[in-house]
Amino acid sequence: MSVAPNQLAREQQLQEKSQLPTKSSGEVLEGSLIPSSNIASAELVTVPKPLNVASREMPPAAFLEMGYTKEQWQTLTQHLFPNAKSINSIWLVVKICKAKNLDPLSRPYHIVSMYDTKVQDYVDTIWPGVGLYDIQASRSGSYAGKEPAQYGPNKKFSFPPTDIGRQKGGKEIVVEAPEWCIVTIYKMMDGQRVTFTSDPIYFEEYVQVVKGNNAKAGQPNEIWRTKFRSQMAKCARASILRSTFPEFIGAEPTAEEMEGRDLYPDYEPTTKDTRALAQKIASERMPEQSIKDKDDDIETIDADLIPEQSNASVNPPVPKIPVTIHDTLAAAEALARDAGKNEVAQAIAESAKNIAKATIQDNMRLIKTGGQHGWPTAQVVELIVARYGLDAKNWSKEITKDQVDEVIAHIEKNSRK
Repeated sequence: MSVAPNQLAREQQLQEKSQLPTKSSGEVLEGSLIPSSNIASAELVTVPKPLNVASREMPPAAFLEMGYTKEQWQTLTQHLFPNAKSINSIWLVVKICKAKNLDPLSRPYHIVSMYDTKVQDYVDTIWPGVGLYDIQASRSGSYAGKEPAQYGPNKKFSFPPTDIGRQKGGKEIVVEAPEWCIVTIYKMMDGQRVTFTSDPIYFEEYVQVVKGNNAKAGQPNEIWRTKFRSQMAKCARASILRSTFPEFIGAEPTAEEMEGRDLYPDYEPTTKDTRALAQKIASERMPEQSIKDKDDDIETIDADLIPEQSNASVNPPVPKIPVTIHDTLAAAEALARDAGKNEVAQAIAESAKNIAKATIQDNMRLIKTGGQHGWPTAQVVELIVARYGLDAKNWSKEITKDQVDEVIAHIEKNSRK
């Protein structure tokens, strides 16, 4: 089971609330409103909870209190987990390792980027590595080694791009990989070295493909495209260690097995999800209008434990980009495809083409606006081709209403008269 960022923080918050002293005890309640006995007025004063902030360079104070150093924090953030989306995920790994008496610098847990079908984006999740399984099996006192992985015959596997990937220029690729892999380990039982062999791990079943709105959608991710043999061996080893030492390892899958899988694969998208994704698509479509926080490398650790007014000062709200009907339809299509509703997605895609397509009147309005602002038709066409990659001869048949409006806005903003 994955540990979502701030989940552990929420549990700690509930536990801390149950242990806080009451007002009747006369002690100060951190972060709450209490009557002041040291001032003349009867006003309520707030005792704020101090911010526990950190960055990839600066560790949280609690990390140093555990006996670690600033250099060790930088090793975690910059070398062991450089691709973590949030340092909160790294901090959770540290706390999990402390609770289980493990050294986080030996990387027993991994931060795996998984595709969240709810938000249509990759998020951090935390899973044990197969190396932790080796440690746990060794601690049992009965683990007696393993044999090298055995592989089946090579086979060519084709991976065509998804519709979104094809629209982004993605191509079909072919990977030649072993059809299956097995691993054999040994366990001492009643003084005898007993053999345990995993069930076959089939490449076709375990290979993970890229998700999302990019040209690689539908292709194997980087590690399964280039290191498939080691990935198959790790998955097979994790499977047999888990079944042979259940009392020491448990049933949780490893990072190697979860790499590239989806969160909530059976999730049914809602209207709220469509709106959120449409907003994200709009922001990606107009990145120049997105405002980036200058201090975004500074994060609040365990943000759920911080008062709301403090959170607002650390993470100011980002203005929303206007959402078009084309953004909304694109979001609905993507959510439908991820939910396995391909026919619905195709119908939405066809509707999007019809609704979004510019009319003759739209194109005439575009050319007329260009003339009014000193833009010859040839230069308008050059702008359209450069901006959207459309064919110079057939642009009027391919351009959408949204694109016409964007070009007109650009021309008006950069008037030459």
